[in-house]
Amino acid sequence: MRLLKLEAPSSLATQFRETFYRDIYYDAVSTVKYIINKVRTDGDAALLHFTSKYDGVDISDLGITVNREDIDKAYEYVSSDFIEAVEKCMERLELFEKRLRDTLEFEYKDPAGVMIKHMVKPLSSVGCYVPAGRASYPSTVIMNCVPARVAGVRNIAICSPPMDDGSISPSILVVSDIVGVDKIYRIGGAQAIAALAYGTETVEKVDKIIGPGNIFVSIAKMLVSTVVSIDFFAGPTELLILADEYADPEEIALDLVSQAEHDSSSIVGLVTLSRKTAEDVLTMLKRHIERSLYRKPVILESLARGFIAYGDLNACIEFVNAFAPEHLQIMIRNPGDIVPHIENAGTILLGRYTPTSLSDYCLGTNHVLPTMGMARWASGLSVVDFLKLIRVAEADLNYIKTYGIYAMRLAEEEKLINHSRAIEVRFRDE
Repeated sequence: MRLLKLEAPSSLATQFRETFYRDIYYDAVSTVKYIINKVRTDGDAALLHFTSKYDGVDISDLGITVNREDIDKAYEYVSSDFIEAVEKCMERLELFEKRLRDTLEFEYKDPAGVMIKHMVKPLSSVGCYVPAGRASYPSTVIMNCVPARVAGVRNIAICSPPMDDGSISPSILVVSDIVGVDKIYRIGGAQAIAALAYGTETVEKVDKIIGPGNIFVSIAKMLVSTVVSIDFFAGPTELLILADEYADPEEIALDLVSQAEHDSSSIVGLVTLSRKTAEDVLTMLKRHIERSLYRKPVILESLARGFIAYGDLNACIEFVNAFAPEHLQIMIRNPGDIVPHIENAGTILLGRYTPTSLSDYCLGTNHVLPTMGMARWASGLSVVDFLKLIRVAEADLNYIKTYGIYAMRLAEEEKLINHSRAIEVRFRDE
C-alpha cells in the first residue's frame, strides 16, 4: 500500500477514483450488448448457449429453473449453525426495515383543511442476482430479498451461475428458501440480467433487478435500466478508515485485509491524523501478509492498489467527502463528533466494535451500498427501494375557494386557461 501525505485532499481523492476505474468498463460494453440482444431474440436457447460458453456447464437436461427437490436436498449440505446464523441475520435486518417502512405511511389534515395521506404499495416482482464462482454469497440473498419481503413484494426471483455440475450452491438455495424466494434460475452473467429484464420462455420478466455482480452484470443492469428499474450501478467493494493515534493498528490492518479478500479489485484505504499510526498499520499489514492468509493472492493484489494517507482532521474529512466511500469506519477517540461533518458515505461505522465485517452480515443495516463515488447522491438498499410512494389528497369547498385563486393565477401565467376554468367552475357550489 502507498503511504502518502494528504495534500490537496479533494484532488487526490478524485485521482484515486479515476485510477481505480479508468477504462475497466468500456471494453465490455459491446459484448454485453450482443448478449442482451441474443437473449431478447432467442430466449431460453440463448441462455443455454451462454451458460455453456461462459460457465462451461450444459444445463439443457437440468433445466433453467431449480426444482423443489434440489432445494430440499440442499439442506443436507448445510449445518444447523449456519441456518441459525441466517435466521439471526434476517431477524436483525427485518427489525430495521420494518421500522423504516412504518415511518413512510401517515395521514394528516393540515390547518387549511386538506387531508393528505402518504401510502406505500409494493412492487409486484423483483429479480435478484446472486454471484457465485470463487465463493458463494448467501448473505447477498438476505440483504437483497429480506427488504423486498418486508415491503410486500409478491414475486421474488433469483438468478445465480451454476457450479461445474450444474447445481446452485446449497447455501444459496437454503437461504433463498428460508427468505421465501419464489423462483430460482441457474443462470448468471449478463444473460441473466437480460432474461429478468425482457423475459424468456422460462424466465419471467420483473419490475426491478437488484444485486451485485461482475463488470458484465453491472453493465447489463445499466443497459436494461431503460425498461426495468435497477438498484444502482455497482462497482468493487470499498472501505475507507478514518483513524487517529488512539486506534489499534492491528485492528485497522485486519479490517483492511478483510475487505481486500472480497476481490482483487476491492478498494481499501486509510486516512489518519497520525503518521505513526499510518506507519504502524503498514508494519502490521506486512506481518499479517507474511503469515498464511486465506485468499492471499486476492488480498495482495487488492492491497497493492490501496493507500494509506495522513494529514490533519480537516484534510481527512475533505478527502472522505470527495472519495464518498461505500463503507466508512471512523476509529477515533470520539467518533460521533465527526459524523455531522461527513456528507458522502454509503454507511458510517463508529468505533472499534463496529467493523465493516460485522456490517456485512448481522449489524441490522444493509450491506448493499453505493460504490464508485455514487454515495454523493445515492443511498444503500432498503425497503424503500421496493415500494411505490403514493400521495392521496382531498380538499373541501372552503379550501378551493381560498387557495384556488392562486392556482388559477399560476395556470393563466402558463397559458393553461382551461386549468383555471376547471377550478373556477367549482366556486359556484355553496
